[in-house]
Amino acid sequence: MARAQLVLGVLLAGALVWAYRVAHPPEDAPRPGEGGVTLWRLPERAVERVEYRDGGQRVVIRAERSGGEDEPYLWVETRLPRRPAGHGGQRPEARAEGGPLAERAFKGNRRARQVLAFFAHPRATRELGSLEALGREKFGFAGELRTVEVWRRDEAEPRRMELGRNLPGNAAVYAHLPRTGRVYLVPLRSFRFLARAAQALMDRGLLSIQPGAAARIEVSDGRRSRTLWRMKPAGQWGATREAVAPVAQAPGFLSALANLRIAEYLEAPAQGREAGRTLLEARLYEAAEGPPREVVRIYQDEQGRLVARSRNTRRPVTVDPEVARALLKRLQGLLDGA
Repeated sequence: MARAQLVLGVLLAGALVWAYRVAHPPEDAPRPGEGGVTLWRLPERAVERVEYRDGGQRVVIRAERSGGEDEPYLWVETRLPRRPAGHGGQRPEARAEGGPLAERAFKGNRRARQVLAFFAHPRATRELGSLEALGREKFGFAGELRTVEVWRRDEAEPRRMELGRNLPGNAAVYAHLPRTGRVYLVPLRSFRFLARAAQALMDRGLLSIQPGAAARIEVSDGRRSRTLWRMKPAGQWGATREAVAPVAQAPGFLSALANLRIAEYLEAPAQGREAGRTLLEARLYEAAEGPPREVVRIYQDEQGRLVARSRNTRRPVTVDPEVARALLKRLQGLLDGA
């Protein structure tokens, strides 16, 4: 009797362990689901960087997080052909043989966030089997491989995905997980931004808040300054908090500020060495009281370029000189009308 109870207890314990593992599979364990297979699942906040490599080409997306931010600051570093050959912007994973490679670094935009989110828990349409049974050459896994590595901040080894041959029509790519030895079909659209990252993933917005959403804005050319207060009629700004008459030059100036776009990100100078007289400084406040949400400065650097820096960029950037000069001209008109 006691022996039977012992056997029953062991079987029950084994069943409980099996049930727990089914309900809580390891993060590395691919798991079937509706419409495909999840290859792994990591918390997005735990992903430190994603690295894509194709021979000498590479794309690295780094997530820089600080305590008070809801979203990470994404810094992207690329080494890609100046003009990816052969896909016209539509075949993201085709190799570009030959041609010069250009290195660029910039802040990532919402598409870069989508890439990070996908590789935190990538999905395949189906599982095909083990690589050894399928054959390396048949599926394009012989020789130098395209790879994606996903690094978690609290682990020493990354999740690694090796990419084989594209399917005809470039609808999907064969993907091999070295940790499991299994091969999957992953939609190629999941990688569509990587091979043209320098065009697709760059955040070209100078401001983290649009001027129309600010409660007040302080502007200066380094010598004179003026404060604008948002009035209840949309698009109108007063010279004081209780102003009745709007400032006529304000809408044109703020529209030009909102439309100023980033051309390229520059290497951050050593601390305290950002030279150049201030040509424009704007502080945008979300509320009537409290610290500014955004601070942007435009100056001319030692090379004569019009350079901007904002809280949104965190690094100096170049801007279109014609658009910037038009903005500076509107600033003078705004200050002259004070």
